[in-house]
Amino acid sequence: MACFLVPTAEAVITTIAKKNVDKHKKEGSEQNIFISKMNWLNNMLWGGSALLAFEHI
Repeated sequence: MACFLVPTAEAVITTIAKKNVDKHKKEGSEQNIFISKMNWLNNMLWGGSALLAFEHI
């Protein structure tokens, strides 16, 4: 059961961090790259969590 709870917890934490970064966003290429990589990480964590939860059902 922990195999999908841990990625879900990480997804929640990265979602909160991404919202904080978006709120304090400045114009700059480094930060835009960070935000795009954070979006990829979020999508993979949420997708993996959903897939693992479905697998357990």
